This record gives sequence, C-alpha cells and structure tokens, in this order.
Amino acid sequence: MNYTLDKVKELADGDEDFVKSVIGVFIQEVPQDVKKLKESIEEQDFLKIYQSAHKIKSNVDLFGMDEAKELILKTEAEAQGNKCIFQVESYFSQLEEIINLTIIELEVKYKG
Repeated sequence: MNYTLDKVKELADGDEDFVKSVIGVFIQEVPQDVKKLKESIEEQDFLKIYQSAHKIKSNVDLFGMDEAKELILKTEAEAQGNKCIFQVESYFSQLEEIINLTIIELEVKYKG
C-alpha cells in the first residue's frame, strides 16, 4: 500500500463521511493535476512543472505517500534550477505509477 489515511482520519476526528469526501476529492482532482504536470513536462516549462508538482505535494503528504512526496520534492528542485528535463521525466514516471496505483486501491476500497 502506497498510502496511509492517518492524517486524513486525524483531521476527520471520527467523521467517516469526511474521510470518504476527502478520498473522493483526491480521486477526482489528483489525476487532473498529474495530467497538468505531464503536459508541463512535455512543454519543458520548468515554472509550470514546479507549480504543478507543488500542487500535488499537499495531497500526497495528506495521504502519507512518502515515496511520492520525495519524488515531488526532487521534481520541484530540478524545476527550480531549470536543470535536467530527463531527470524530471524519470521522477514523473515513478510518481505517475505510484499515484495511479493509489487511486486504484482507494477506488476499490472506498467506492467498491
């Protein structure tokens, strides 16, 4: 499992509907954010790469996705320095896989 709901449940303070709502927002919004990040990488627009990665970071942090968060931090650092697009692409491919697997797991567990 690539995620934990500890932070979400702490925020929910026992409200299971809140937990399901946050999961629903994650499932709906994060794929759109990942798509924007992918488009920014294809355009080699480091500012947009940074902005897109930064937006995803809070969600992966909330869901305890430490490996994904580390990839986001590395992506942000590369983008801030206008460094290597190939390195950014490598981070993205790993990040996309983790996020896609997490979304599938969440959909199966909370929507199925």
